[in-house]
Amino acid sequence: MMKIFVPLVCFLLFAACAAGGNVTGERRNVNSITVTFTATPSKVRPGQPVRLAIRLVNNAALEQPLVFNSGQRYDFWVTASGREVWRWSTGQMFTQEVTKQKLQGQTGLSFSESWTPAGTGTYIAHGEVAANGYKGDMQAKVVVG
Repeated sequence: MMKIFVPLVCFLLFAACAAGGNVTGERRNVNSITVTFTATPSKVRPGQPVRLAIRLVNNAALEQPLVFNSGQRYDFWVTASGREVWRWSTGQMFTQEVTKQKLQGQTGLSFSESWTPAGTGTYIAHGEVAANGYKGDMQAKVVVG
């Protein structure tokens, strides 16, 4: 009985969160790697943190190399009416050397940071993987009210 009950409860909780519009974001495929960007929650009050996350999943059996032109692996930023209001990497320092990371087959890699909006409005959260071939921001709408 318990083997059926626990998965059922997990499924119902996931469905309730998804139906409530609590997560927003975008997904794309780069060769055998699926890249997902999410902002959670998608509706908040001023001062409530929003978790920005990028997840890469290697769907292939073989490892995939990730090549970065510096020590920076990712970036997150937020815009309102086309104007940047926050950027995670501002004030950060990164090594200035080409680095490589292997993403093993059937595994994943995640990056996340938090942004706390101060004012109300509609914002666009952006996320980008800094690896060669992955550049190009992904977006998620966040409503603060």
